[in-house]
Amino acid sequence: MLLETHPEARRLLGEGIVQLAQRILRPPPELSLADWAEKNRRLSPSSASEAGPYRLSRVPWLREIMDAFTDPAVREIVILKGARLGLTEGMVNIPIGYIIDQNPGPILSIWPTKEDAQEWSKETLPDLFESTVCLHGKLPDAGEKDSDATILHKKFSGGWLNMVGSNSARAMRRRNAKYVFIDEYDACDESKASKEGDIGIRAARRADTFSDAKIVKLGSPKLKATSRIWRDYLNSDQGRWHVPCPHCEKFQLFTWREHVQWDKEKDGRGRVVRHRTETAHFVCGSCGAVIEEEHKRWMEERGTFKPQNPGQPVRGFWIPSFHSLFPNATLATLASEWIRAQGENEMLMVFIQTVLAEPYEDRSEAPDKNTLIDRRESYAAEVPAGVGVLVAAVDIQDDRLELLIKGFGVAQESWDIEHHRIYGDPLADDRAVWKTLDRLLFRRFQHELGAQLTVRCTVVDMGDGDHTDAVRKYCQARRRLNVYAVKGEKARPGRPTVIRPGKGKGAARHFMIADARLKRIVLRRLRVQEAGPGYIHFPVAGTQGLDDEYLEQFQNEVERSVERKDGSLGYEFVKKGPNEAIDLQKMALAALHILGDGVLNYLPQLVVRVKAEGELRGGPRSVRARTLAAGDRPLDPVALLGRERRRRVRSRGIS
Repeated sequence: MLLETHPEARRLLGEGIVQLAQRILRPPPELSLADWAEKNRRLSPSSASEAGPYRLSRVPWLREIMDAFTDPAVREIVILKGARLGLTEGMVNIPIGYIIDQNPGPILSIWPTKEDAQEWSKETLPDLFESTVCLHGKLPDAGEKDSDATILHKKFSGGWLNMVGSNSARAMRRRNAKYVFIDEYDACDESKASKEGDIGIRAARRADTFSDAKIVKLGSPKLKATSRIWRDYLNSDQGRWHVPCPHCEKFQLFTWREHVQWDKEKDGRGRVVRHRTETAHFVCGSCGAVIEEEHKRWMEERGTFKPQNPGQPVRGFWIPSFHSLFPNATLATLASEWIRAQGENEMLMVFIQTVLAEPYEDRSEAPDKNTLIDRRESYAAEVPAGVGVLVAAVDIQDDRLELLIKGFGVAQESWDIEHHRIYGDPLADDRAVWKTLDRLLFRRFQHELGAQLTVRCTVVDMGDGDHTDAVRKYCQARRRLNVYAVKGEKARPGRPTVIRPGKGKGAARHFMIADARLKRIVLRRLRVQEAGPGYIHFPVAGTQGLDDEYLEQFQNEVERSVERKDGSLGYEFVKKGPNEAIDLQKMALAALHILGDGVLNYLPQLVVRVKAEGELRGGPRSVRARTLAAGDRPLDPVALLGRERRRRVRSRGIS
């Protein structure tokens, strides 16, 4: 009886024989990857800002990484990178050209999506072969007669190049590969379309049959709790880029927060009024000397990666963008980006991930109470000089209303003006708490520069409880005074921070606000330590009710990672106690967004306008914040409007 060999076994045996013959008969590569790149690669004007021969002097950190690629002892390379460093060109495009020319074998190139793979195949790959003379004619085009090439699969002498999206499990199961490249590792498999396990592990399995395989993973990290490239880097030898000081020549690891500085202009109170980012420079951690932008090339050309975890088989390389020699990554440019990102959670996250090449750890929690208490300051008037617009937020409790009046200035630097706890039943027939709220809201506030301001927008939390109807009635009657009911919703990608009420019959008459997103911004801004963009000022406790209890409440809600039902990690806020202070700050920020781009984008102009109005009224003055007296007569909010608007509002019946 004859035994038949299984077809799959015959195929694997045939592949093994071919691979063995290729290794025996093919001579070793004549050039290292770095030497090949400088000898053969030319950058075309369509793909690079600096066209011409490829020179590692432009990207000196790449030489050591390229040498690791051609080191027989290195199987896997992990590159934790910032943007604007030329690493995709240097460790994906060039190695693929080198392999096809010098040491052919099957190549698997993995991209976050199939569309990314198609784009690279249509745009970058043709340019690589057209501008590199030694590659001419080595890769058939999908349109050539008798060619089995497609957009995502190219066959060449001695191997093939297969390009796949990370969410295509079937495409990765089909072939084994000697060379595996994964670009933007953390962006891969985000859609969770594949349930077959970690993309890095699945890709590495494709190279198991090759003893001399090369696996390259690169990209910017995302969230620390879920970042794959951060995890793999920690399991490597953790090389970090060290450069010498041009003054004392001591090699050191430069970090953004410790070694990059710029001049700041301050006012008489020591507050920063202007960041002169054009003066950004390094400061040597050894001799303390100033290292200007013009010294960067000298430093980078002498840099080296020093392992922090030596002895590991996986080579790891970590380099942030502030080492880049490209004109769009000067220290001045990056310092400006850093300043714009302060207080803006999403912008700061992008900067940390793509410039500092650090995984983002969203510590959405406030500083401790004592730190906030120490930040209190005395205002020279009810409204400090930096404020350009006032907003208010009202939170509803069973036994009281809580009111925060807040001012915003340039780059959303903000000042808490007044905080009141108005005790009483919000559902009582006499509506006493609502009348007191009117008295506090609808008046003029004295600005330090002489102007008088009114609250431009007030938001009241509608909630889901017994108070909903009372809130809706109060806000509807004062709608023309920019008093609006709001209700929180879970933030979803692509949704705006505030969603305006519909206009059709039966549409909701309240604003929906991105609850978690606004809380993240508030808690992140509380961690800003220096007056300027995003910083939150608190006045001395006392007449305004901004007491220790108010500041302590900022510690009563924190964001923590949680495991979802599908096994993935997510984030949710955990309440530990009364959190009205956080809710008031969140709603005040929502009120600013409700005012729209005409306010959000013109805060500096509003500050200037307030100053001009103050000069017309006689200039700066000092007026203490007012205290609500029990006998104060309620003010008529309608009096703040013009004659025609008063008529319309009275017809709606403010009560």
